[in-house]
Amino acid sequence: MRRKTHSDITLAFHLHPDVRASLVDEGEGVLLALPDGEIWLFAAEGHPAVLEESIFFAAHSGPRRTEQIVLRLGERAGARVNWSFVRAGHEAGAPAPALS
Repeated sequence: MRRKTHSDITLAFHLHPDVRASLVDEGEGVLLALPDGEIWLFAAEGHPAVLEESIFFAAHSGPRRTEQIVLRLGERAGARVNWSFVRAGHEAGAPAPALS
């Protein structure tokens, strides 16, 4: 008899160290504040998000501490995840983005 192993499915969205993240509505969304003042909202329908520590390795100065958005799907084979990043506005007092 062959034993099948089941693994929990986890999705991680690693963020740049200059992005500030905060949970909204107990993980139903994550607000992302960019250095230029833009605000984005991340959401994954039916899958609450958590923020965890991560490491950014692409900096010339060496590894930097950052965060990642994590979705835990459990053992759901064939799980479908509808996720989105939606522009939510601009921080008050931040410089307006340049028009191109």
